[in-house]
Amino acid sequence: MLFSYHPDAQAEFDVILAGGGPRLRRCLGLAIMRNDRIFNGTEPLRRPQEFIGPGFRHSALFCVEFTLSLLDWVQYVYEEFGQETVVLAIDACRLGTAFGSRVGGDARQRARARSR
Repeated sequence: MLFSYHPDAQAEFDVILAGGGPRLRRCLGLAIMRNDRIFNGTEPLRRPQEFIGPGFRHSALFCVEFTLSLLDWVQYVYEEFGQETVVLAIDACRLGTAFGSRVGGDARQRARARSR
């Protein structure tokens, strides 16, 4: 299993980590723990609960939300292509307000544009 971040998703992660505050950093920690489980095969992405449709060509897109409360959450959109999983986009909400760049739409829209 290969696991990586799209360069733009890595930049989104860095923005959330740097300025999101302790609650969003905890959400990122939950995401990192899930990423480790995806990588080692103990908790793969789930169909149909997390599946949001096909990516470009033969990949599949999955959306997973990591929540501390109704007001603080981080949403990851993953692309699965064979044995490779890539984080394509990340959105965050802090105290009920969108946090970070949403240029190109929400995480799902950006992920579809970044999908291979």
